[in-house]
Amino acid sequence: MRYRQEVQGSGLRAQGNSVNVFTQSPQPPALSQLRVAVVTAAMLLGAAPAWASVTLSVRVVRGGFDLDFGRVEPGQAANTEELELTLSSTGTAQYRLYQEARGFLVNERGLRLPDGVLLLQISRGMAGSPTTGGMLPVTDTPQELYVSSSSGSSDTLLLVYSVAAKPDLPAGTYRGVLRFTVESQDTGAIVTHTINVRLSVAEIVQLEPPAGGVSRLLLGSVGPGERSETVALPIAFRNNAAGAVSLLQEPVDGLSSPEGASLPPDALMFTVSSAQGSPAWRPVANHPERVLEDPRGELRQCTLSYAASLPMDQRAGRYRGMVRLRLIGPEGSTKDEWLLPVELEVPEVFTVSVSIPDGAEAMHFSRPASGSGVVQHTMKITVTTNMGKPYQVLGGLDHPLVLPTGEALPAAALSWSVAEPSRGKPLIAPESPVAIGLEPVYQSDSSGSSVAFLLHYRMDIPLDARNGVYAGQIHFSVTMF
Repeated sequence: MRYRQEVQGSGLRAQGNSVNVFTQSPQPPALSQLRVAVVTAAMLLGAAPAWASVTLSVRVVRGGFDLDFGRVEPGQAANTEELELTLSSTGTAQYRLYQEARGFLVNERGLRLPDGVLLLQISRGMAGSPTTGGMLPVTDTPQELYVSSSSGSSDTLLLVYSVAAKPDLPAGTYRGVLRFTVESQDTGAIVTHTINVRLSVAEIVQLEPPAGGVSRLLLGSVGPGERSETVALPIAFRNNAAGAVSLLQEPVDGLSSPEGASLPPDALMFTVSSAQGSPAWRPVANHPERVLEDPRGELRQCTLSYAASLPMDQRAGRYRGMVRLRLIGPEGSTKDEWLLPVELEVPEVFTVSVSIPDGAEAMHFSRPASGSGVVQHTMKITVTTNMGKPYQVLGGLDHPLVLPTGEALPAAALSWSVAEPSRGKPLIAPESPVAIGLEPVYQSDSSGSSVAFLLHYRMDIPLDARNGVYAGQIHFSVTMF
């Protein structure tokens, strides 16, 4: 509709929604009243006809004013909370709902909640259309959640939030704000509502063996003087506190047998391999020892390797003991510990060896050029045993030294004596004739310790002995008691 009114010397034009007033000189009262009436009519005819609006209310279904997930255990089932959003429309304009976690959730150390941890699913809202299906990760950027019907009908939405408590979720109390925005598609009017969000992630600092991993150190059968095979123990660390940790090792029970024998303190050895390197093998200390330090809490795995190296005289038996591993947390307290059983078998060993120090295979006593005199030889007897029982070594000739034709040297021609041994005692007098048959030669100590001793032989060849090779064999036997 168009209005037009003109007055000489002054004028007013009203066209559509535009009003222009111009004045060149004062007007009479009657003309001024007319101009005002025309202007008022024009402005009323050009006003917007719609006054539609949408209101938003948010309610925590479980009560309270905040979306509080409470204590969250990393690696456990997800916690859930629900919000009910009521969208009340008084007009016919379509509207949209947006969500935004501005700044996201941050803990007291300034760490941001990792992406994909806070999730959303819209489980109710029938008048309009949710713009997402299934689980939706909540982000710090605006996310469109819902579009109303074309007529802008009121609706009620149920938003289900969950926390995907991943095993490596950093510990701390996370806080943030969710802001919901409703925007009218016709007028552009905006309504917002904010709600606080909070969740507390529990601190977990612990040792975690891999599935099917070693739970005890079985070092197998290890002979005296031998080294066992290496047994590797993989260890994983869970540390979401991002603080310094260290690994301590200490023996709880030394390795001992039911018979009361023990392994030497340095017999059980270990090394540890990690991203920090692999130090040399060393004995397991008999006191708490810090074997690994992680000042920044970044290590996630390491491998402890063990082996046993036994002395020659290690007593036979089944040896059992226990090693404790303790994980020390940032504040110096024990966060987790393992008791690691250790077991190995030392088999029974009892051997006797006879050797001639010069490497010969037999003792040859040759008559001196003068036709008579003394010839000497030395023999080494080595007894290796770990049975812990006293024993005797017996020895002697199987028969007198004889020629192939049958002539024999007198029994007193060959004599022997035992050099003073390091342990145990001789059982023959010095320069005793070598017995025909077996006679006790050496007595061990009460522990039946291994020993090596020397036998000195002396041959007195009679002047009237017939020339030839006199032969015989010396036998040794061991009797345990």
